[in-house]
Amino acid sequence: MRFNSKQIDLKNISSKLWIKNDLHISSRNVSEGNKASGLVRKTFKCDAPHLILFNQIVSMDELLFLASNVQNINLDRTIVKNENGSILEFKKIVEFFPKVESFIYLISDTYKIRLETIIDEIIQAEIHYYKVPLIGFHGINEEKHCKLFKISFRT
Repeated sequence: MRFNSKQIDLKNISSKLWIKNDLHISSRNVSEGNKASGLVRKTFKCDAPHLILFNQIVSMDELLFLASNVQNINLDRTIVKNENGSILEFKKIVEFFPKVESFIYLISDTYKIRLETIIDEIIQAEIHYYKVPLIGFHGINEEKHCKLFKISFRT
């Protein structure tokens, strides 16, 4: 793990960490993706405003802990699991973070279709009783994305 571009071995840290800066955790592949879980065990509090997890496998509880105060989340090639070990749907993950301004998640074509339906519903609604998230993904309809962008900054 790196801190200010210096390599840190978490095994050599005896006290708990309080993370206040942006947090980026990555592995070469998902099979090595337990770094975030290891960091959670060594962390007292996480106030990172921006969280990037790349090639990680985390539980929903671990994600909630790491992202408790984030404004932006990027889950690139990251798997989030329920307590029973099943993979959590993107829709359920987003529901846990109503205050997040930006959410990036590498998604399947099925999720893209579902997200486009959600975006259509948001655009068509006249009143929004919640902070509208800015949703984006590769291949999103640019016109819809622009409309959603405008709505998300009005709410």
